[in-house]
Amino acid sequence: MNFNQWIGEGNISCDPELRFTHDSSRPVTNFNLFVDNTYKSKKGSEEELVKKRSSRIPVVAWAGKAEAISRNFKKGDKVRVVGHIRTRLMEKDGVTYNSFEIVAEEVTLIRRFVPREDVPAQD
Repeated sequence: MNFNQWIGEGNISCDPELRFTHDSSRPVTNFNLFVDNTYKSKKGSEEELVKKRSSRIPVVAWAGKAEAISRNFKKGDKVRVVGHIRTRLMEKDGVTYNSFEIVAEEVTLIRRFVPREDVPAQD
């Protein structure tokens, strides 16, 4: 039984690009998933405001899943990701810190992103 399971819904931050590892030519793709969270904050002494913030969750997919994700999903698509959390120690400028990512086991499309035509494009 696997108790290391993560489930989240959010929007894909960029078009997932398929890459291959140098040593084994194994397919891999990475993307960030923006997941909205709400919380209550007090305004003054009596009012509560519901605020929203987004968390950026790094996701990695391997092999056939990576190929399917890079072929079928794009920036802005709302998806549900089921996977497990993988942590690792990283070192930068002599400082060691923890990093994490979600290893995708399933990615399901909830809503396809369709750009609005009535909004002028920004250059």
